[in-house]
Amino acid sequence: MKKFKELLGAFKYVPKLFGLIYRTDKLYLFYLICETLCFAIISYPSIFLVKYAFDAMEAKGPFPKFAIVCVSLILCQLAISLLKSKFNSIRPARTSLVVGRLYNEFNRKSMEIDYELLAEKEINLGECLTNIYSNE
Repeated sequence: MKKFKELLGAFKYVPKLFGLIYRTDKLYLFYLICETLCFAIISYPSIFLVKYAFDAMEAKGPFPKFAIVCVSLILCQLAISLLKSKFNSIRPARTSLVVGRLYNEFNRKSMEIDYELLAEKEINLGECLTNIYSNE
């Protein structure tokens, strides 16, 4: 139960982390969110295609309408795949850039911390970082 409370306590730093990443590289979060959305919705066109195919076979509807819907769903699947690939190719380079900048900033700010604070055995790194990055 104690570990669970510690885990929940760690989530209070997530908005601060996103704010820090946003200040470091504004486009990184955009690429990350777009890639995540593409990853989340990439399977839906194929699911709808299968459902529509079964419904069309059952109803025995006109073939031109069936072909238009199938081609539209396939093109939608292709567009989502291309977008996901594009964001997936951009994100790693931006990740390296963000991580490098954050390491540099962390190292620079850690030089400003009092030695007594660093010498403590049980240091709350989250509070330390909050104090460091809030003084900007």
